[in-house]
Amino acid sequence: MAMSEGEWNLVLKGWAKVESDPAGVGQAVLLRLFADHKETLSSFPKFKNLSPAELQSSGDVRAHGLIVVNKLTEVFKKKGEHANSLKPLAESHSKKHKIPIQYFEMISDVIVKVMAEKIADFGADGQAAVRKALKVFTTDIGIFYES
Repeated sequence: MAMSEGEWNLVLKGWAKVESDPAGVGQAVLLRLFADHKETLSSFPKFKNLSPAELQSSGDVRAHGLIVVNKLTEVFKKKGEHANSLKPLAESHSKKHKIPIQYFEMISDVIVKVMAEKIADFGADGQAAVRKALKVFTTDIGIFYES
C-alpha cells in the first residue's frame, strides 16, 4: 500500500502537533490503549500490576510513550522508506518482548483517536492519512515478524 507525497505531507502536518508534546501524547496513547484493550497491559511487566491511578502518574508510562512517539516520528519522516528502522523494532517486539502483531493494530487505532481528541484541526483527511500511514507501518513491520 503506497502513499502519495500529499498523504505523507498530511501525516507530517498532523504529527508535528504530536511532536510538540511527544511524552504527553505518548502517555495518553498508552493509557488509552491499556483502558480500551486491557489484554495489552500483560505485555508490559513494569505496568501490568499498576492500578489505573498509578498508571496515570507513572513516569515509566510517560517515558515509554515518548519512545513510541519518537520511533513513529522517525518512521513517518522517512515517508515509507523505513525498512531499516522497522527490522530491529520487529525483532525486539516479536522475539524479546513477545508483543503480538495485533497490538500494533490496536495502538494504531488508539493513536488516531487520541490525535483527533487533542488536535483541534485534525480533520477527516488528516485522520485518513495517519490511519493509512499506520497501516503501512503495521503491514511492513509484520513482514519482519514473519521472517
